[in-house]
Amino acid sequence: MAMKHSLLGLIARKPASGYSLRKRFFRPGRPVLSQIYRALNEMLDEGLVTTRRVENQKRPAKNVFLITELGQAELKRWLTDNAAIAPIKDEMLQKLWFGSIGKTEDAIALIQSFKYARQSELKYYASTAKKIERRDLRTFGNALDKLYWDLVLDYVRWRSKAEMAWAEEAIKRISNVTRLYLEEAEKAGDPLHSRV
Repeated sequence: MAMKHSLLGLIARKPASGYSLRKRFFRPGRPVLSQIYRALNEMLDEGLVTTRRVENQKRPAKNVFLITELGQAELKRWLTDNAAIAPIKDEMLQKLWFGSIGKTEDAIALIQSFKYARQSELKYYASTAKKIERRDLRTFGNALDKLYWDLVLDYVRWRSKAEMAWAEEAIKRISNVTRLYLEEAEKAGDPLHSRV
């Protein structure tokens, strides 16, 4: 499961409490704290992590999670498992696939919604990249950690830009085909199609 493996990766870099681990996830798609603790408890049961109680003079004591040898082995297994890369299964694409059954404006609204979500993500990732640029290497552990963070940020920013461009093109194409369809229907004297 990606959540457990993401947590294993974060803990392998630096042991942390569940709350601190949550803050390390990118905000879009950031799991809720209950999901993180549920996964951490399962990982404890599986022997992938262990805990250490840390006392703090100014704050309440907290449990810090550490990766075990079994957890390190599982993380390495997951990192090398290329078969785990899944094909795209996006609900928006599935709905669009059947767009001709519905109304044109519904298909356009679906794509607009997708585009706005990507714009919001792009804004977030751009601000995250600026924050990361200002941090020194101690935040990441080393230059190699920072390189991989940068690669992930580049990917999500480029993907968001490409998806926004696709959305704009898709809306134009749907509008053009609909306009042509209406013109042809009018010339033929056919009643307008109810979906348009």
